Amino acid sequence: MKLLHKYGTRRNEIRRAKRELYFRLGMVAAILVFFALMIIVAKFRPRLADDARESQPQAANMGDPQSNPQLIPMREEVEALVQEFRESSSSSSVDTDDLDLLERAMDIQRRIIRLGGSDIASKVDLDRLYSLETIYDEQMGAFLVSQSKQLEQDAEIKWIESEFAEALRLMQRASDLQDQVNSQFPRSPDRDPSRLHVLNNKIMVWKTGPMAEKADQLKLEAMQELEAGNYETAVARITEALETQKDLSATYRDSRNASIARMKEFETAYANIMTSKDVSRLRSLVEEARVELEAMNPEKALAILSEAEQLQANLQERFPSIANQQSDIRQEIAVLQDTGSSQKSFSRIENLQKQTREALAQQDMAAFQSSISDWFREVRLFKRSFPRSKYLDQSNDEEVNFLYSSRQSIPSIMDMIYENLVPVPGQPTVHLYRTEVPQVLYRRITGTNPSAAVLPTNPVESLTWEEAVEFTRMAGWILSRPVSLPDRKTYMAALGDGDPAEQANNSWSSESSNRQIREVGTSQANSRGINDLLGNVSEWMASEEPSPTKVTAFGGAARDSRLRLATVPEDTRDPIERNRFIGFRFTVILED
Repeated sequence: MKLLHKYGTRRNEIRRAKRELYFRLGMVAAILVFFALMIIVAKFRPRLADDARESQPQAANMGDPQSNPQLIPMREEVEALVQEFRESSSSSSVDTDDLDLLERAMDIQRRIIRLGGSDIASKVDLDRLYSLETIYDEQMGAFLVSQSKQLEQDAEIKWIESEFAEALRLMQRASDLQDQVNSQFPRSPDRDPSRLHVLNNKIMVWKTGPMAEKADQLKLEAMQELEAGNYETAVARITEALETQKDLSATYRDSRNASIARMKEFETAYANIMTSKDVSRLRSLVEEARVELEAMNPEKALAILSEAEQLQANLQERFPSIANQQSDIRQEIAVLQDTGSSQKSFSRIENLQKQTREALAQQDMAAFQSSISDWFREVRLFKRSFPRSKYLDQSNDEEVNFLYSSRQSIPSIMDMIYENLVPVPGQPTVHLYRTEVPQVLYRRITGTNPSAAVLPTNPVESLTWEEAVEFTRMAGWILSRPVSLPDRKTYMAALGDGDPAEQANNSWSSESSNRQIREVGTSQANSRGINDLLGNVSEWMASEEPSPTKVTAFGGAARDSRLRLATVPEDTRDPIERNRFIGFRFTVILED
C-alpha cells in the first residue's frame, strides 16, 4: 500500500510539472507576438498624426526639409498670405476675407509639414503652424465676440421696445456665438464662460419674466378683491395666478422665477384666500365663546368651541400648508375649552379661598386647618385637569402652597405678630410692629435668614428692600390682612411730636451700643410704646413705585452718633443693596 501511494504521488507531480511548463511556454509565445506587433505598427504607422484621415503623399525629398526646393515656394506663399492679412487688418477691422487668408495659410503650412520628407517634422514648421493657429483663434474669437456683443445690445433695445420675441432671438444668437468661441477657439483671449452664463441667465429671465409678472399681478389683484369683499373674484384670480406659476415652474425649471420658495408663496396665498371665509367664521366663533364665558355660560361656550374645533380641523386637513398660521387659533380654542370646563372647579376654589382667608382673619385655626387642606387639594387637581385654563392664574397657587406648608407654624406666628402691634396715632386702622422684625420671626415666615450676625432676637439685617417687601406679602397671607412697609407719614406719626434728640439719647447709637446691633425691644420705648425708631438698624420704607430704582432707609443705625440720630436720618439706597445696618418693620391694617 505504501508503494502504491508513493507511485501515485509521483505521477501527480509529473502532471503538475508538465502543466507548469506548458503555461510558461505559452507566456513566452504571447510576449514574442506582442513585441512583433509593436514593431509592425511602428514600421507602418503614418509619420504625422495631425491629418491621418488624408492619404500620405510621396515625400518630396528625404534630406533637410528646410532646403527642399519644392517646399520653399510654399513657405513663401504662407508668408505672403500672412503679410496680406496684416496689411488688411491694420487698415480696418478684421472681416471674413481676412480670416480666409489665415485659413489658407494654415492649410499650406500643414501641407509643408506633411511633405517635409523626414520622420520628425521641422520644429520651425511646427512652430510656424502653432503661431498661425494662435493668431487665427485670437482673431476669430474677437470677430465672433464682437458680433455677440452687438447682438446683445440690439436685443436689449428690442426688449425695451416690447418686441420680446425678436429680443429673445437676438439674445440667443449672442449666446450661441459666445459658446462657439468658448468651445472651438481654445487660444482665444475672448473665451469667457462667465459671460456665457450671464447671457443664458438673461435669456431665462426674459423667457419667464412676462409669465412671472402676470402671476404676480394676478396674486395682487386677488388680495385686493379679497379686501374689498369680492370673495368669488378673489378665488378666480388666485387660481389663475397659481396655474400660471405652475406652468412657469414646469417649463423653466432652472429659472430663478421657478424657485421652490416662490411656488410656496403662491400656494400659501391660494390657501389663505380659499380658507378666508372659514377662517373668518372660525374667529367669530372663538369670540362668541369668549363672550359666553365672560357671561358665565360655560355650556353654551363649550358648544360653540366644539363647532370651532371641528371647523379648524377641516381647514387643517384641506390645507395643511397653513396649519402653522392657525396655531394661535388652535391654542385659543384649547385655552377657552379648558376655561369653560374649569368654571365649576374654579368656583369651588374661590369658595375655599374665601373660607380660608376669613378663618385666618378671625384667627379661627380649626376652620383654617380644614379649609386649607381642601383648598390645596382642589388647586392641585385643577392644575392637572385644566392646565390651559385662564383661571389658573387666579387660583393663587403660590399663596395656597405657602399657607399649606406653613399651616403648623401659623398660630405661633400670628401670636408673635398680634402681640407686638401698636396703633399709629392719627391712623386708627394702621398698626405698626413695635420693634424691628427679629430674625426669629423672619425665619419662621420666609424659611431663611440673610443676617450677617445670626442671633434670633436681634433684628434681621443684610436683607434687600425687595426681600422685605416679599416678607410683607407672606405675612399678609398669614394674617389675611393688608401688610406693608411703613411709609414716611406713618413713620413720622409713630415717632411722635416729641424732641427727636431725647429719643436719640434713649436709642442704640454709636455711643451707647459701641457700634454693635442689639436685641430688638431692649432700648427705651417712646411714648407710643414703640422701640428703636431711631438707631440700632435703619429701616426700609415703602415706595410709591412698584419697581423703584431708589428707596429710602429711615432712622439711622447703631453705628451713627446721637447727634445724627436726632436729625431722623433718611438715606437713599438701591433696592437690591444688602447692608448689615439696615432692617425693617411693617404695618398691618386692622379694620375691625
